[in-house]
Amino acid sequence: MITEETLKEYLGVETERLNLEHHYWVKDNFIDKIGRMAPNLRELSLRRLKVSNRAFTEIALHLKKLERIDVSDCPNIQYQSLKILLDNNKSLSQVQLANNPIAVTDEIVIRLSHLENLKFLDISFANQVTDHSLASFKDKQFPIAKLFINGLTGITAAGLSELLNSCLATLKVFEGALMNQEAMTAAFCPVLSHAFHLEEIDLTGNLNIGDEGIAALSKGDIKGENN
Repeated sequence: MITEETLKEYLGVETERLNLEHHYWVKDNFIDKIGRMAPNLRELSLRRLKVSNRAFTEIALHLKKLERIDVSDCPNIQYQSLKILLDNNKSLSQVQLANNPIAVTDEIVIRLSHLENLKFLDISFANQVTDHSLASFKDKQFPIAKLFINGLTGITAAGLSELLNSCLATLKVFEGALMNQEAMTAAFCPVLSHAFHLEEIDLTGNLNIGDEGIAALSKGDIKGENN
């Protein structure tokens, strides 16, 4: 088991990867020192930790070389600290922010649209996100291969189409389940049908897509299994 003493020995300027997922016994007043102890981290996972917003702010202020971040299921993080992290790390290629509805706002999504190297994005269950921020992906191209936006109940099919259009050339895995709002119609399906490298798709629970949406998907050359 990794302890705080072990981490003190491990963390340093040469440390590039740190995964503390489920390490709930690591205290907040230790976590807040990670950025200073290992300023050259490229990969960091705090998934499912109840890290405070104060501690995460300290981390965000000191890390500026991150390429991968996973703070999914960290309910105490707020958008201000997440904004600092994104502003300080423009080379991020993998961003996992699932189940953080307080932190992931339109302002955060707009900042995500400035990450030119983005390959993996998970903002599932960010119910504050609207089409306003998805419009920031318009006329841009990203190398996104994995896109998870389950439970984005504040967006419409038109907004989703803008996001999808930005990554059709590279998209391989798309999860857009549990969006049963009336505005999530089948209108995005013709766009998704042009993601010719798509290997996995999940639209479970999207009640307003209907048969016409599934038919539109089948006109493309995707390999969808879940519909």
